Amino acid sequence: MVLTIPPAYGAEMSGLSYPYIASPERADHIMTNFQAVQKGHSEEAVLKLLLTPDEVHELYEPLKKNPKAIGKTYWYIIKRMQAEGSQTDKDESVVRVSFDLIGRVISVDHWGIMADSMSVNRPR
Repeated sequence: MVLTIPPAYGAEMSGLSYPYIASPERADHIMTNFQAVQKGHSEEAVLKLLLTPDEVHELYEPLKKNPKAIGKTYWYIIKRMQAEGSQTDKDESVVRVSFDLIGRVISVDHWGIMADSMSVNRPR
C-alpha cells in the first residue's frame, strides 16, 4: 500500500464539490476502520488505517482569545450536503482524527454515523 502524505495544514485535499457523497467503497473503508484508531497512534498508523484524509486543518486551543495551534485534524468525509453552516445545515457524516503537535492521536470524533449499526444517514 502506498500512502499519500497530506499537504500543509489547512489545505483541502480533494477540492470537494457539494453536495458530496463518498463512493460506497470509500465510505465502507472509513466506517470499517475508524474505530481501530486509538489515542497515541501516529499519523502514519492513521494513514495506514484510513488512507488519505479529505481535509487537514490546524487544531487550536479551545475558548481562548488568540489561541495557539496545539495540533492538527484529519477529516474523513462520508457525506456533506453543503460547504458552509452548522452540522445540521451541512447534513454531514464525518470522522475527525485530532493529533497533538508531535503527531499522536489525542481524540477520534464522529457524527452523522450510527456507530452501533455502522450506517450513515444517506440522502434518499
